[in-house]
Amino acid sequence: MSTQLNILPSLDITILVRGEVSVEGALRVHKGGSVLGRVRGRSVLIEGVVDGFVSGRRVEITSTGIVKGRIEADALLIRPGGHFKGICRIGSLETLGRGEVDALASAELKPEANNASWFWKKNN
Repeated sequence: MSTQLNILPSLDITILVRGEVSVEGALRVHKGGSVLGRVRGRSVLIEGVVDGFVSGRRVEITSTGIVKGRIEADALLIRPGGHFKGICRIGSLETLGRGEVDALASAELKPEANNASWFWKKNN
């Protein structure tokens, strides 16, 4: 499905979506679901695959989740088994748009199943 969705309060994605998905509340990409494009939400839970851009106050990549691309968030949590390859900016979303960054990383992160989750949060 190719689309631009930006009117929903929350959304669960269980299929392949190409394009931009923006919600005011929670966005969940289920295991088996994938997005090629942009996803935005207050909280974003990734159990499936996102190839592109992810933005949210809180972004969580679960043990089955894969993100390739860019993440901008106030807080990023990667559970053991989750995979992230790309660039992430951790900081206030209000300041990120103005080029002010609290943390910037370019990395390939893949916590092992026996390790603790990785968590980054903006320092207040």
